[in-house]
Amino acid sequence: MFAGSLIALLVAIFALLSLVPAVFALKFGTRPAVTTPAAPTDIAADRASIQSTESLANQMGSLVVATTTPVSAIMVALSDRPVGIVINHISYNAGAKGIGQIVLTGSAKDPSQINAYQDALLQDSHFMSASVPVDALVGAASGQFAMTVTGHF
Repeated sequence: MFAGSLIALLVAIFALLSLVPAVFALKFGTRPAVTTPAAPTDIAADRASIQSTESLANQMGSLVVATTTPVSAIMVALSDRPVGIVINHISYNAGAKGIGQIVLTGSAKDPSQINAYQDALLQDSHFMSASVPVDALVGAASGQFAMTVTGHF
């Protein structure tokens, strides 16, 4: 019985000694650096950034709050994009009777890539139509195009 008490006492002393380095680190360790307030120019830049973000949030608010299906439709449209198609701008318009419209503006090296993208979107069940102006398909637009996609989103 005495041996068990002695072992427990030694374990307790060992545990206490293992905490000593942590106490020294907390007591005598380096203090965190004191930060200085931001310069007035930084505050002005931050304010401009916040205003820009608020403006963007207000513009996107109706899209995000209304439903997530326009976002998922845009994601599907982008995932259907073949290699060589670059999308530069996307706009969404909520249409009447639940039929929305997505306009994908971009470029392609070859008009056949635009045609392949249009075909891929037409075969996708998420979309009712995908239209491209004829001049983009015949090469008159130098690879630039604006494709209008409609569907229930």
